[in-house]
Amino acid sequence: MEIDELQRLVKELRDKVEEKGRTEAELKELQEKLNARIDELEAKMMRPPLGEAKSTEPSETKQIFFKFLRHGRTSLAPEERKALVEDQYGQILVPEEVEMELYRQLPMLTVVRQLATVKQTRSDRIRRRSINETIVNWGKLETANNPQIAQDSLTAGEAYTYIEDLYGLALVGEDELMDTDINLQNFIVDSFARAIAEKEEDAFINGQGHSAGQPEGILYVNQLIPVVERVHTKTAGAFTADDILHLIYAVPAQYRTNGTLLVNSQTEYAMRIMKDAVNNSNQYLWQPSLQAGRPATFAGYPVMNSEFIPRITDGHAVAIFGDIRSGYTIYDRLGVTIQRLDELFATQGMVGFKVHFRVGGAVVRPDALRVLDVSASGG
Repeated sequence: MEIDELQRLVKELRDKVEEKGRTEAELKELQEKLNARIDELEAKMMRPPLGEAKSTEPSETKQIFFKFLRHGRTSLAPEERKALVEDQYGQILVPEEVEMELYRQLPMLTVVRQLATVKQTRSDRIRRRSINETIVNWGKLETANNPQIAQDSLTAGEAYTYIEDLYGLALVGEDELMDTDINLQNFIVDSFARAIAEKEEDAFINGQGHSAGQPEGILYVNQLIPVVERVHTKTAGAFTADDILHLIYAVPAQYRTNGTLLVNSQTEYAMRIMKDAVNNSNQYLWQPSLQAGRPATFAGYPVMNSEFIPRITDGHAVAIFGDIRSGYTIYDRLGVTIQRLDELFATQGMVGFKVHFRVGGAVVRPDALRVLDVSASGG
């Protein structure tokens, strides 16, 4: 077996290197021979057996799915129709490989999804229990020096994160749809990923919760009480570098370590032109990124943009700081569905595609986050 020979060659190489009396040239020549054989074996192990070559062709289900999208249900043979999976409402489930491509696209188009914890579920709601902080004390149970544990300090509560519904509609001309050159997969994935990304990013920040049919956003206010604690600026309607530092240090140290600043582009510009007035250096506090793909920093923390965070001129929350991964969780409800609408837009020479996407989100650890608010003076 290749694995056994590979292990033997590795051991032989190790033993030969440890042998005494061999010249450097002999060792080098032996090492090259053994390495060449090792590479040959590794290549052989990676090569699929004859008759089982890896296929780059889409699966049969995927091919039938796109045939349905292009030509409609009537174009399918009876056995092909059975390959399409429907939900309880008669909508066609998008094949898993296409669905996963859609989910891979979303983080590239949003900020919160990049930073938050993302989980998958097949439920319409997820139970989340809240328990206040545990109290611990020193001591030994087997001696008189018993630890004083306040057992009644644990109060369990119940709440749910609900999975909300997001619908999208795309229209394609009949002639264009019949054209075999159009890449339907790219169209479906790109078109809906961009539309979904914009809507969910807004909801993850400003969503008003299940009563409004939306995820609970980081800025969500429940019965006039913000879920995430607000830090107010010293001057209403404006903020300074000191206010940003106040925001940062309002987050507990264990969450500050992985903290990220989320701001609108207008707010970012105001931060970029802030200068170090304390040391009279007249240097900008903003530190541009020196590496592609890495965000710029302010006070040592990465800064990222989301246009759905209110602007300074809006007079409310203007920045979010904290460990987003610890503080916010997104729940993707598996099973994206699509419906082909043949008759609704027929007079326009168009075919409609309605996609049903389900996602939920909520702040699960408010202490990990803080929000900077310019609506009132913090004194």
